[in-house]
Amino acid sequence: MLRQLQTSNVFERIVSVDVLPISRSKVLRVALSSRPWRKNMHTQMRGASYRIDSDPVNSNTSYVTAYGMRSVQRALKTLNVDIHESIVWSYDPLSAEAILDLKPKAFIFDAVDNWMEHPAYTQYTDRLAEAYRTITERADIIFTVSEGLLDIFERRSNVFFVPNGVDYEHFAATDSTLQSFIGEHERPVIGYHGVIQSRMNFSLLDYIIDKHPEYDFHFVGPVWKDAKDDVKRLCKKKNVRFLGSVPYLKLPETLHTFDCAIIPHKIDAFTHSMNPLKLYEYLAAGVPIVATPVAGVDQFQDLVHFAVSPEDFSREIQQALSTESSTLRKRRMSMAQHHAWSKRFDVVRTILKNADIL
Repeated sequence: MLRQLQTSNVFERIVSVDVLPISRSKVLRVALSSRPWRKNMHTQMRGASYRIDSDPVNSNTSYVTAYGMRSVQRALKTLNVDIHESIVWSYDPLSAEAILDLKPKAFIFDAVDNWMEHPAYTQYTDRLAEAYRTITERADIIFTVSEGLLDIFERRSNVFFVPNGVDYEHFAATDSTLQSFIGEHERPVIGYHGVIQSRMNFSLLDYIIDKHPEYDFHFVGPVWKDAKDDVKRLCKKKNVRFLGSVPYLKLPETLHTFDCAIIPHKIDAFTHSMNPLKLYEYLAAGVPIVATPVAGVDQFQDLVHFAVSPEDFSREIQQALSTESSTLRKRRMSMAQHHAWSKRFDVVRTILKNADIL
Protein backbone atom coordinates (compact mmCIF):
# COMPACT_ATOMS: atom_id res chain seq x y z
CA MET A 1 0.00 0.00 0.00
CA LEU A 2 2.92 2.34 0.69
CA ARG A 3 4.00 2.05 -2.95
CA GLN A 4 0.52 2.97 -4.08
CA LEU A 5 0.57 6.02 -1.81
CA GLN A 6 3.94 7.04 -3.22
CA THR A 7 2.88 6.84 -6.87
CA SER A 8 -0.69 8.13 -6.52
CA ASN A 9 0.22 11.82 -6.09
CA VAL A 10 -2.55 11.99 -3.49
CA PHE A 11 -0.14 13.08 -0.76
CA GLU A 12 2.46 15.80 -1.11
CA ARG A 13 4.72 14.16 1.45
CA ILE A 14 4.99 10.73 3.10
CA VAL A 15 6.88 9.88 6.28
CA SER A 16 7.12 6.17 7.08
CA VAL A 17 7.83 5.62 10.78
CA ASP A 18 9.31 2.51 12.38
CA VAL A 19 9.09 2.62 16.17
CA LEU A 20 11.29 0.07 17.91
CA PRO A 21 9.50 -2.65 19.95
CA ILE A 22 7.68 -2.07 23.21
CA SER A 23 9.69 -4.32 25.53
CA ARG A 24 13.24 -3.49 26.62
CA SER A 25 14.61 -6.86 25.55
CA LYS A 26 13.10 -6.49 22.09
CA VAL A 27 14.38 -2.92 21.78
CA LEU A 28 17.90 -4.13 22.54
CA ARG A 29 17.66 -7.10 20.16
CA VAL A 30 16.28 -5.03 17.27
CA ALA A 31 18.68 -2.18 17.94
CA LEU A 32 21.68 -4.50 17.80
CA SER A 33 20.50 -6.06 14.53
CA SER A 34 19.31 -2.90 12.71
CA ARG A 35 21.76 -0.43 14.34
CA PRO A 36 19.54 2.61 13.80
CA TRP A 37 22.19 4.93 15.21
CA ARG A 38 24.46 4.20 12.25
CA LYS A 39 24.36 6.29 9.12
CA ASN A 40 23.83 4.72 5.72
CA MET A 41 24.06 6.10 2.20
CA HIS A 42 20.45 7.37 2.42
CA THR A 43 20.65 9.00 5.87
CA GLN A 44 19.45 12.61 5.78
CA MET A 45 19.92 13.42 9.45
CA ARG A 46 20.28 11.74 12.80
CA GLY A 47 19.39 12.55 16.40
CA ALA A 48 20.25 10.86 19.68
CA SER A 49 17.18 8.61 19.49
CA TYR A 50 16.17 8.60 15.84
CA ARG A 51 17.44 8.43 12.28
CA ILE A 52 15.88 9.90 9.13
CA ASP A 53 16.57 8.30 5.75
CA SER A 54 15.51 9.40 2.28
CA ASP A 55 13.91 7.15 -0.34
CA PRO A 56 16.35 6.63 -3.25
CA VAL A 57 13.46 6.51 -5.76
CA ASN A 58 10.62 8.57 -4.30
CA SER A 59 11.74 12.07 -3.34
CA ASN A 60 8.46 12.70 -1.46
CA THR A 61 9.18 9.94 1.07
CA SER A 62 11.28 9.87 4.24
CA TYR A 63 11.85 6.99 6.65
CA VAL A 64 12.11 7.50 10.40
CA THR A 65 13.51 4.89 12.80
CA ALA A 66 12.89 5.96 16.40
CA TYR A 67 12.95 4.82 20.02
CA GLY A 68 9.39 5.61 21.18
CA MET A 69 6.79 8.24 20.36
CA ARG A 70 8.75 11.16 21.86
CA SER A 71 11.58 10.42 19.47
CA VAL A 72 9.05 10.30 16.63
CA GLN A 73 7.85 13.78 17.61
CA ARG A 74 11.42 15.09 17.58
CA ALA A 75 12.04 13.55 14.17
CA LEU A 76 8.83 15.05 12.74
CA LYS A 77 9.79 18.43 14.10
CA THR A 78 13.18 18.09 12.42
CA LEU A 79 11.37 17.36 9.14
CA ASN A 80 9.08 20.38 9.68
CA VAL A 81 6.03 18.11 9.68
CA ASP A 82 2.96 19.57 11.40
CA ILE A 83 1.19 16.60 12.98
CA HIS A 84 -2.03 18.63 13.28
CA GLU A 85 -2.13 18.90 9.49
CA SER A 86 -1.12 15.29 8.89
CA ILE A 87 -3.03 12.08 8.28
CA VAL A 88 -1.61 9.26 10.39
CA TRP A 89 -2.04 5.69 9.10
CA SER A 90 -1.03 2.98 11.58
CA TYR A 91 -1.32 -0.78 12.03
CA ASP A 92 0.05 -0.85 15.61
CA PRO A 93 -2.81 -0.87 18.16
CA LEU A 94 -0.45 -0.32 21.09
CA SER A 95 0.64 3.04 19.63
CA ALA A 96 -2.87 4.23 18.83
CA GLU A 97 -3.59 6.22 21.98
CA ALA A 98 -0.23 7.99 21.88
CA ILE A 99 -0.81 8.90 18.24
CA LEU A 100 -4.33 10.14 18.89
CA ASP A 101 -3.11 12.28 21.78
CA LEU A 102 -0.92 14.15 19.26
CA LYS A 103 -4.19 15.27 17.61
CA PRO A 104 -3.47 14.52 13.95
CA LYS A 105 -5.76 15.84 11.22
CA ALA A 106 -7.08 12.28 10.78
CA PHE A 107 -6.24 8.84 12.16
CA ILE A 108 -6.59 5.73 9.97
CA PHE A 109 -6.10 2.35 11.56
CA ASP A 110 -5.23 -0.73 9.50
CA ALA A 111 -6.04 -3.98 11.34
CA VAL A 112 -3.86 -6.69 9.80
CA ASP A 113 -4.34 -9.36 12.52
CA ASN A 114 -6.05 -9.76 15.87
CA TRP A 115 -3.07 -9.07 18.11
CA MET A 116 -5.02 -10.25 21.17
CA GLU A 117 -4.78 -13.77 19.72
CA HIS A 118 -1.17 -13.44 18.58
CA PRO A 119 1.18 -15.74 20.55
CA ALA A 120 3.86 -13.02 20.67
CA TYR A 121 1.55 -10.61 22.53
CA THR A 122 -0.07 -12.82 25.18
CA GLN A 123 1.32 -10.65 28.00
CA TYR A 124 -0.31 -7.56 26.47
CA THR A 125 -3.87 -8.91 26.07
CA ASP A 126 -5.47 -6.41 28.48
CA ARG A 127 -3.61 -3.48 26.95
CA LEU A 128 -4.61 -4.60 23.49
CA ALA A 129 -8.27 -4.93 24.45
CA GLU A 130 -8.20 -1.36 25.74
CA ALA A 131 -6.32 -0.19 22.64
CA TYR A 132 -8.93 -1.71 20.33
CA ARG A 133 -11.68 0.03 22.32
CA THR A 134 -9.84 3.33 21.92
CA ILE A 135 -9.43 2.78 18.19
CA THR A 136 -13.12 1.87 17.83
CA GLU A 137 -14.18 5.09 19.55
CA ARG A 138 -11.64 7.55 18.15
CA ALA A 139 -10.31 6.43 14.74
CA ASP A 140 -11.66 8.26 11.70
CA ILE A 141 -11.41 5.21 9.43
CA ILE A 142 -10.62 1.57 10.21
CA PHE A 143 -9.60 -0.97 7.57
CA THR A 144 -9.50 -4.71 8.27
CA VAL A 145 -7.85 -7.39 6.13
CA SER A 146 -10.34 -10.08 7.18
CA GLU A 147 -14.07 -10.14 7.79
CA GLY A 148 -13.50 -11.69 11.22
CA LEU A 149 -11.76 -8.50 12.36
CA LEU A 150 -14.88 -6.40 11.72
CA ASP A 151 -16.39 -7.69 14.97
CA ILE A 152 -13.54 -6.26 17.07
CA PHE A 153 -14.61 -2.80 15.92
CA GLU A 154 -18.36 -3.48 16.35
CA ARG A 155 -18.92 -3.34 12.58
CA ARG A 156 -19.37 0.42 12.78
CA SER A 157 -20.06 2.50 9.68
CA ASN A 158 -16.46 3.73 9.49
CA VAL A 159 -15.02 0.19 9.48
CA PHE A 160 -14.24 -1.35 6.08
CA PHE A 161 -13.07 -4.79 5.01
CA VAL A 162 -10.28 -4.41 2.44
CA PRO A 163 -8.28 -7.64 1.94
CA ASN A 164 -4.59 -7.86 1.22
CA GLY A 165 -3.38 -7.51 -2.33
CA VAL A 166 -0.33 -8.21 -4.45
CA ASP A 167 2.25 -6.41 -6.57
CA TYR A 168 1.22 -8.45 -9.59
CA GLU A 169 3.93 -7.34 -12.02
CA HIS A 170 6.62 -8.12 -9.46
CA PHE A 171 5.51 -11.68 -8.73
CA ALA A 172 4.28 -12.65 -12.20
CA ALA A 173 7.72 -12.34 -13.83
CA THR A 174 8.16 -15.26 -16.21
CA ASP A 175 10.58 -18.10 -15.55
CA SER A 176 12.76 -17.08 -18.49
CA THR A 177 13.66 -13.81 -16.77
CA LEU A 178 14.64 -15.41 -13.49
CA GLN A 179 17.92 -16.90 -12.36
CA SER A 180 17.15 -18.36 -8.95
CA PHE A 181 19.80 -18.23 -6.28
CA ILE A 182 18.52 -21.61 -5.06
CA GLY A 183 19.72 -23.40 -8.20
CA GLU A 184 18.26 -26.10 -10.39
CA HIS A 185 16.38 -29.01 -8.85
CA GLU A 186 15.35 -32.40 -10.18
CA ARG A 187 12.90 -33.39 -7.42
CA PRO A 188 9.57 -31.64 -6.83
CA VAL A 189 9.93 -28.69 -4.45
CA ILE A 190 7.15 -28.05 -1.94
CA GLY A 191 7.66 -24.49 -0.76
CA TYR A 192 6.54 -22.07 1.93
CA HIS A 193 7.42 -18.42 2.37
CA GLY A 194 6.60 -16.19 5.29
CA VAL A 195 7.30 -15.83 8.98
CA ILE A 196 7.93 -19.25 10.51
CA GLN A 197 6.19 -19.21 13.89
CA SER A 198 3.77 -21.12 16.09
CA ARG A 199 0.80 -20.43 13.78
CA MET A 200 2.22 -23.21 11.57
CA ASN A 201 0.94 -26.73 12.08
CA PHE A 202 4.21 -28.52 12.72
CA SER A 203 2.63 -31.92 13.35
CA LEU A 204 1.10 -31.68 9.88
CA LEU A 205 4.50 -30.75 8.45
CA ASP A 206 6.17 -33.67 10.23
CA TYR A 207 3.67 -36.03 8.63
CA ILE A 208 3.89 -34.80 5.03
CA ILE A 209 7.69 -34.47 5.10
CA ASP A 210 8.10 -38.04 6.36
CA LYS A 211 5.38 -39.30 4.03
CA HIS A 212 7.11 -37.88 0.96
CA PRO A 213 10.87 -38.44 0.97
CA GLU A 214 10.66 -38.03 -2.82
CA TYR A 215 9.89 -34.30 -2.39
CA ASP A 216 12.13 -31.49 -1.17
CA PHE A 217 10.57 -29.04 1.30
CA HIS A 218 11.90 -25.46 1.21
CA PHE A 219 10.98 -22.90 3.87
CA VAL A 220 11.76 -19.24 3.19
CA GLY A 221 11.48 -16.62 5.91
CA PRO A 222 12.63 -15.65 9.40
CA VAL A 223 12.21 -18.14 12.25
CA TRP A 224 10.56 -16.78 15.39
CA LYS A 225 11.60 -17.87 18.85
CA ASP A 226 8.37 -19.84 19.47
CA ALA A 227 9.14 -22.09 16.48
CA LYS A 228 12.87 -22.70 16.95
CA ASP A 229 12.52 -26.12 18.56
CA ASP A 230 10.21 -27.33 15.79
CA VAL A 231 12.52 -25.95 13.12
CA LYS A 232 15.52 -27.60 14.75
CA ARG A 233 13.69 -30.94 14.60
CA LEU A 234 12.66 -30.49 10.96
CA CYS A 235 16.20 -29.52 9.97
CA LYS A 236 17.33 -33.05 10.79
CA LYS A 237 15.23 -34.42 7.95
CA LYS A 238 17.19 -34.94 4.73
CA ASN A 239 14.54 -33.47 2.43
CA VAL A 240 14.13 -30.16 4.32
CA ARG A 241 15.88 -26.82 3.75
CA PHE A 242 15.36 -23.62 5.69
CA LEU A 243 16.65 -20.81 3.50
CA GLY A 244 16.21 -17.86 5.85
CA SER A 245 14.90 -14.48 4.83
CA VAL A 246 14.95 -13.51 1.16
CA PRO A 247 14.95 -9.87 -0.01
CA TYR A 248 11.66 -8.74 -1.52
CA LEU A 249 13.30 -8.22 -4.92
CA LYS A 250 14.42 -11.87 -4.94
CA LEU A 251 11.14 -13.33 -3.69
CA PRO A 252 9.62 -13.97 -7.16
CA GLU A 253 12.71 -15.98 -8.09
CA THR A 254 12.14 -18.14 -5.03
CA LEU A 255 8.43 -18.72 -5.68
CA HIS A 256 9.15 -19.77 -9.25
CA THR A 257 11.28 -22.64 -7.92
CA PHE A 258 8.24 -24.07 -6.07
CA ASP A 259 6.39 -26.89 -7.79
CA CYS A 260 3.71 -26.55 -5.13
CA ALA A 261 3.27 -23.80 -2.52
CA ILE A 262 1.76 -24.52 0.88
CA ILE A 263 -0.01 -22.64 3.68
CA PRO A 264 0.10 -25.17 6.56
CA HIS A 265 -1.42 -22.95 9.26
CA LYS A 266 -3.31 -24.02 12.35
CA ILE A 267 -7.04 -23.33 12.48
CA ASP A 268 -7.57 -21.15 15.54
CA ALA A 269 -8.73 -17.71 16.66
CA PHE A 270 -5.54 -16.05 15.44
CA THR A 271 -5.59 -17.51 11.92
CA HIS A 272 -9.31 -16.67 11.77
CA SER A 273 -8.28 -13.00 11.78
CA MET A 274 -5.70 -13.41 9.01
CA ASN A 275 -5.72 -12.81 5.29
CA PRO A 276 -2.47 -14.41 4.12
CA LEU A 277 -0.46 -12.08 1.92
CA LYS A 278 1.47 -15.09 0.62
CA LEU A 279 -1.75 -16.48 -0.89
CA TYR A 280 -1.95 -13.62 -3.40
CA GLU A 281 1.78 -13.84 -4.11
CA TYR A 282 1.53 -17.57 -4.78
CA LEU A 283 -1.37 -16.92 -7.18
CA ALA A 284 0.54 -14.19 -9.02
CA ALA A 285 3.51 -16.55 -9.42
CA GLY A 286 1.11 -19.13 -10.87
CA VAL A 287 2.15 -22.01 -8.62
CA PRO A 288 -0.30 -24.69 -7.35
CA ILE A 289 -1.40 -24.08 -3.75
CA VAL A 290 -2.37 -26.42 -0.94
CA ALA A 291 -3.68 -24.78 2.24
CA THR A 292 -5.52 -25.42 5.44
CA PRO A 293 -8.87 -23.54 5.40
CA VAL A 294 -7.72 -20.37 7.15
CA ALA A 295 -9.61 -17.11 6.74
CA GLY A 296 -9.38 -15.53 3.30
CA VAL A 297 -8.43 -18.67 1.41
CA ASP A 298 -12.01 -19.84 0.83
CA GLN A 299 -12.63 -17.16 -1.80
CA PHE A 300 -10.39 -19.14 -4.17
CA GLN A 301 -12.01 -22.55 -3.77
CA ASP A 302 -11.59 -23.46 -7.44
CA LEU A 303 -7.90 -22.51 -7.50
CA VAL A 304 -6.63 -23.71 -4.11
CA HIS A 305 -6.48 -27.28 -2.78
CA PHE A 306 -7.89 -27.41 0.76
CA ALA A 307 -6.94 -29.91 3.45
CA VAL A 308 -7.52 -30.17 7.19
CA SER A 309 -5.87 -33.43 8.24
CA PRO A 310 -2.24 -34.36 7.51
CA GLU A 311 -3.47 -37.25 5.37
CA ASP A 312 -5.63 -34.93 3.29
CA PHE A 313 -2.80 -32.44 2.95
CA SER A 314 -0.54 -35.18 1.62
CA ARG A 315 -3.11 -36.29 -0.94
CA GLU A 316 -3.83 -32.72 -2.07
CA ILE A 317 -0.13 -32.08 -2.71
CA GLN A 318 0.00 -35.17 -4.88
CA GLN A 319 -3.17 -34.06 -6.66
CA ALA A 320 -1.82 -30.55 -7.20
CA LEU A 321 1.39 -31.87 -8.75
CA SER A 322 -0.28 -34.46 -10.97
CA THR A 323 -2.97 -32.15 -12.38
CA GLU A 324 -0.85 -29.04 -12.95
CA SER A 325 -1.19 -27.45 -16.40
CA SER A 326 -0.45 -24.21 -18.21
CA THR A 327 -4.19 -23.52 -18.20
CA LEU A 328 -4.40 -23.68 -14.40
CA ARG A 329 -1.29 -21.56 -14.08
CA LYS A 330 -2.80 -18.85 -16.30
CA ARG A 331 -6.07 -18.95 -14.34
CA ARG A 332 -4.24 -18.38 -11.06
CA MET A 333 -2.25 -15.49 -12.48
CA SER A 334 -5.37 -13.96 -14.04
CA MET A 335 -7.15 -14.14 -10.69
CA ALA A 336 -4.21 -12.44 -8.95
CA GLN A 337 -4.52 -9.48 -11.33
CA HIS A 338 -7.97 -8.77 -9.89
CA HIS A 339 -6.37 -8.47 -6.45
CA ALA A 340 -3.53 -6.10 -7.36
CA TRP A 341 -2.63 -3.42 -4.82
CA SER A 342 -3.57 -0.78 -7.38
CA LYS A 343 -7.17 -2.04 -7.32
CA ARG A 344 -7.15 -2.16 -3.52
CA PHE A 345 -5.93 1.44 -3.42
CA ASP A 346 -8.76 2.55 -5.71
CA VAL A 347 -11.19 1.21 -3.09
CA VAL A 348 -9.31 2.85 -0.23
CA ARG A 349 -9.09 6.21 -2.01
CA THR A 350 -12.85 6.21 -2.63
CA ILE A 351 -13.53 5.49 1.05
CA LEU A 352 -11.21 8.29 2.19
CA LYS A 353 -12.73 10.75 -0.27
CA ASN A 354 -16.25 9.89 0.89
CA ALA A 355 -15.10 10.51 4.48
CA ASP A 356 -13.69 13.94 3.47
CA ILE A 357 -10.20 12.86 4.53
CA LEU A 358 -8.81 13.42 1.01
